[in-house]
Amino acid sequence: MSTIENPKYWAYLQASELLYYKSETQTVIQTPFTPITELIDYIYTHHPDKALSILRNPFITNYELTPICRETLKVCAKRVRIDPLFSPEVGVRHTYFNKAISNEFLNFVGRPSSLTECFELIKALTKTQKNESGYPIFAIALSQDNKILALQKNLSLISKTHHAETLLCREYFLKYRRPFPKHTRIITSLQPCRMCAAHITQMIEEPKVYYLQKDTGPFSRNTLVSHIEVQVEL
Repeated sequence: MSTIENPKYWAYLQASELLYYKSETQTVIQTPFTPITELIDYIYTHHPDKALSILRNPFITNYELTPICRETLKVCAKRVRIDPLFSPEVGVRHTYFNKAISNEFLNFVGRPSSLTECFELIKALTKTQKNESGYPIFAIALSQDNKILALQKNLSLISKTHHAETLLCREYFLKYRRPFPKHTRIITSLQPCRMCAAHITQMIEEPKVYYLQKDTGPFSRNTLVSHIEVQVEL
């Protein structure tokens, strides 16, 4: 069998007779989309009943893990091994992805808003929005000049990777093909977990993070934003 042509970054996971594979030819440094994160997302969305069992198997990859990859693995999967010399073969299952993110909050993007108004908006959405695909958790990206850059809600019942903050970063990157502007502020219902914190720090230079409710779970302890996040009481 011939090897796959010119994959620069790749990851795969073997589960029973299936091999899940994803490669990228572009850099994985300043993007929320990497072979590992997309494979995890695919497995949760396409095999919800078997995802936890599948993801007990180790990932094999040829690139140094980004913070987003590393922290997403800790929250949503198990193990990984870096093997830069291995080349997966054609003939196994190839996995392709639709990166489009539906967003019902596009009418808020570009709207002038203060920090307090963002929290009031999140509180209002929590009370009025029905969310059958996740928990009542919302996140806003607010620019330094007080304009809403993106707004997303938690969809973790579709995929464990679909926290509001991760979808926020994906939505903005898909639209503009670049990270958020420097000093972008993240306002969220719940204290970010490790995976969300990695997305924030990798996609924003010198971010600020504000949240309403403290998360008492283990994945929100000692994250990459623990030293800059602030709990706000309204």
